[in-house]
Amino acid sequence: GGVEDEDGENALGGTKRSLGWLWRKLQASGILSSNEAGGGGNGDGKSNGGSDGGPPTQAALWQDIAELVLKSLLCVEDEITPQCNSFEVYGYDVLIDADLRPWLIEVNASPAMARDTPLDCRVKEAMIRDTVAVVDPVKFDRDKLVNVLGRRREGPLTSSGAAPAPGAPVGGAGAEGQGATPMGPVDAAYEEILNGHTPRAVGELPNFVGNYERLTPGTAVAQKCQKIKAAICRTKGGANRKGPGGGKAKAGK
Repeated sequence: GGVEDEDGENALGGTKRSLGWLWRKLQASGILSSNEAGGGGNGDGKSNGGSDGGPPTQAALWQDIAELVLKSLLCVEDEITPQCNSFEVYGYDVLIDADLRPWLIEVNASPAMARDTPLDCRVKEAMIRDTVAVVDPVKFDRDKLVNVLGRRREGPLTSSGAAPAPGAPVGGAGAEGQGATPMGPVDAAYEEILNGHTPRAVGELPNFVGNYERLTPGTAVAQKCQKIKAAICRTKGGANRKGPGGGKAKAGK
């Protein structure tokens, strides 16, 4: 009875549980308090109790998990090639110990999307819907795309959208290249294909995030993690530049 069977998730999820179930379980056991009372995270990945001696809050533990995720990404950001027109879904396996300290087990680049249980369907389908909504792919006209590609095969696109006739001056109509000068033929083709819709600009935040939570950029936790990385890089850089006596030191293998 109690939390263990709440929502029937024992039968619905097999060995899996939802995050909401975990929060309720920890609160029912007195390990975690609601967001209105208790202590907070101390910044080292451990959610300590507050000055009132109460247990840490759900928000504090979630903040520590968010820091763990960001720190792991900052460690490898220089190795990931930026792709402004793509996205990636990572699956984080996090272990929470008896002191409520989160530990990173692994990061899956291709997390399983199989729906083996009703709980899988409830959680993963919602995540997929939110992911597509965040990406917000612009609708496009397939027939117009095929048409533009066909014209492009015949030659460079012009402002009219048509390929120039064989032997026609590249600069536009007339032997002197005067007259209708092409202006943004590629943009015109995009507008034609996208029916006048404008894709979200690089760096522009989405209008809808669903159950996603933005961790970076411009958040307090992101600024904190960036400062930690900068401090570590400065310390390591100084250690590699000078030896104990102030001379140059060679980096070890």
